[in-house]
Amino acid sequence: MTNPDNFVEHRDALMRLSVEMPALTAAWKVTGRKKYAEHAARHLRAWFVDGAPRMNPHLEYAQAIHGRSKGRGTGIIDTIHLVEVARAAPLVAESGALRSEEFAAVRKWFADYLRWMTTSASPEKLLQVNPPAPVLTAWVSAGVAPPSIVTDPPVSSTKSETVLRLPVLIQPSASGSTVRIDGAFNTLINGPAPLSIYDFGQRQWLSTNQPGDWTVGFQPPAQIGRVRPGRVTVSMDASAPLHVVSLKRGQVRAGKVVDNPAGEELGRWVKPVTPQTLSFKVGDEDVDEQGRVWLRLGIEPAGDGMSVSQWRMLDLRVSFDEAVVQ
Repeated sequence: MTNPDNFVEHRDALMRLSVEMPALTAAWKVTGRKKYAEHAARHLRAWFVDGAPRMNPHLEYAQAIHGRSKGRGTGIIDTIHLVEVARAAPLVAESGALRSEEFAAVRKWFADYLRWMTTSASPEKLLQVNPPAPVLTAWVSAGVAPPSIVTDPPVSSTKSETVLRLPVLIQPSASGSTVRIDGAFNTLINGPAPLSIYDFGQRQWLSTNQPGDWTVGFQPPAQIGRVRPGRVTVSMDASAPLHVVSLKRGQVRAGKVVDNPAGEELGRWVKPVTPQTLSFKVGDEDVDEQGRVWLRLGIEPAGDGMSVSQWRMLDLRVSFDEAVVQ
């Protein structure tokens, strides 16, 4: 939601650019009519090349609050609209509508902006949140935007990765209110035994050929306050061509997480495993005293049990469809 008194014309212009640039570029690629590429090239010159209208390669004043802040680091999310622009620019350059020195200037703009993101104090302050805030991807990695755009001159990918993680600031909800918490905001946590198939540092699942069972928890953002989930939706996807994937509930007793192999089975999916979604009403046997939901994930070979093929979870998240703030 945007404050109606805010000045948003520049952001609106950026959003229009994000729509018009890929549309014009696609029109040129489909029809071969150079007028579309030439129109796209005019956008690139105005935004990233020509001195007077050119956008500065930083967001020092984004999401400013009059009388309180000249700019906030959270404003970095506004440049999510530049993703498709960065992807389209090399194609426009290929058409000949953009001179080589102009394309070099576009590349330099994106390199300067990425350098600002990786060195300026404004984005870095976003990561200094206590307690840790949920994270939203506000920019793309160098592997998504064309390397010809973002890596001239080269920028450390490790440091860039840090800046890509944009904390989402959440205000507490009133006690007794009912909220919905999307699974993207709930944090995956270890159970009684370490979740060895998940890299918590990189926040990604790992490939393995070992079967097993793991108790995994899903923790809502602390900024919301203590919640009591009533109904949840589980979304699961896995690359497991020769395996059986199962999910069980009933991993909590007396408010404490336990390792319960005999829990009620919510679902069992046999090779090849496809994306699955299921919803259920949670009870005391699913939620611990801190409002976290626990499930038991099982992976086993299908058939004779001798399969040693690789498998990997692609996604596992739990959305709180109904949760009461306590």
